[in-house]
Amino acid sequence: MQAIVAVGMPPSIREPQLYLTVVLASRIYAISIEAVKEIVSYRMLTALPRMPDHMRGVIERCGAAVPVIDLASRLEQARGKVTRRTCIVVAEVALAGASLDVGMVVDGASEVVEILSEHIEALPPRDPGLAPCVTAVAGGNDERSVRILDVDTVLSPSDLTTLRQAAVAGREASATAA
Repeated sequence: MQAIVAVGMPPSIREPQLYLTVVLASRIYAISIEAVKEIVSYRMLTALPRMPDHMRGVIERCGAAVPVIDLASRLEQARGKVTRRTCIVVAEVALAGASLDVGMVVDGASEVVEILSEHIEALPPRDPGLAPCVTAVAGGNDERSVRILDVDTVLSPSDLTTLRQAAVAGREASATAA
């Protein structure tokens, strides 16, 4: 998609940001389209032992295991029922100079929307125990607002450590079996 740039307009108006909107428990969340790699139908996940509750398991994608989290659980909401609209949004997450593909279970993916930066309002800092991945809102701070997710903070540092340990254990088990 090419952006049409109008001469003399402020940059925030010239360059709206594109977001994929997803639904969780009747609320709308937005994920930067730059981070989204693909949207796949929900399918059975391979569970991993000793994972936090919001980490549901892994799926195979292009020959690699992709960790999948339940986004509702990560945002401290009740897990929704799996329906025909339930899907997994695979996004690229930045981690200390590297990147990792992470799947996020959502109730449904809606559409790609443009949001002007002037309509985005940062949320004030909050308790680190609360879901830090919701960093801003667009369209006010009420039930109809769109909550913007920072996918780079969907996984906590302890989640990353747990995933690394699981990956090492999986490689060791594979080597032993061979």
